[in-house]
Amino acid sequence: DTPIDLPVMQTTDNEFYLRHGLDKEYDNLGLPFVDYECDVKNSRNLIVYGHNMGVDDTDRFSSLQQYRDTDYYAEHPVIQLDTLYGSDTYKIVAVFAVTARTSDEDYFQFNKYVDFEDDAAEQEYLDAVQERAFYTTGDYVRADEDLLTLCTCTYEMADARLVVMARPLREGESAEADSVTVNPDPLLPARWPSGA
Repeated sequence: DTPIDLPVMQTTDNEFYLRHGLDKEYDNLGLPFVDYECDVKNSRNLIVYGHNMGVDDTDRFSSLQQYRDTDYYAEHPVIQLDTLYGSDTYKIVAVFAVTARTSDEDYFQFNKYVDFEDDAAEQEYLDAVQERAFYTTGDYVRADEDLLTLCTCTYEMADARLVVMARPLREGESAEADSVTVNPDPLLPARWPSGA
């Protein structure tokens, strides 16, 4: 129930669908795409990128910016992803911001975590996300659960990214919003403007 209702593509790099459409012709809006290193069927963390066009909240992943507001999460707590292998519902569990500049000392390469060596490695990653999150929801994530991660640009600073992380809806779990735990002091990039 958001404006995001688009095909999600994947190819052998993370550049092509930044500026190409479903017909593979040039399109400045591009399409959301799964990280080329992900195995859609087997990866423990599916990472999907999409543009924030900054014009309004109806283009591509622009409306993800709304998830900074916990009220927006409360109205839109789940994501449905349909793939060639089935349809899955994911519950949003964290929203955080990172720098995309690899030269920044506090660069957190969230997108290197396509798979985890074991549950302990996933737990370490989940702890790092929780430290950075503007808020987390409900029972957060267990280390044995898969993840769906949506990423888009955000404009509080140059080369910033907003990340919305979700986990599969658990058996018997409601698709309604869970309680929200606001982080009073999220670990933000050093260049993040105060008060933003």
